[in-house]
Amino acid sequence: MIYLFLSGKSSAYLDDIFTTLHLPSGMVHSYKFACMGQSSVVDVSAVKEKCEKGSAVMISYVDRTAEGDGRVYVPLRHGVLDGCELQDGQLYYDVCL
Repeated sequence: MIYLFLSGKSSAYLDDIFTTLHLPSGMVHSYKFACMGQSSVVDVSAVKEKCEKGSAVMISYVDRTAEGDGRVYVPLRHGVLDGCELQDGQLYYDVCL
């Protein structure tokens, strides 16, 4: 299982959240995350070396404004990895929703 996390931190991520919820099943959507070595925002399950086409994907919203431990994870949608590419310090995940 590959875990991709979205937040409301930027308008691009908000757009990904609404697109993830809106697109019909079978559509492919591309998600982009910064990849900066040890300080990567990508979960260890989603590093390029572990990504295989056909892998199950869970896309979740991360609410960083929650009280207590400071983060609440809300599953948005399941999908299947269609491809993963590292380009210019960014990881692009194509996910069939």
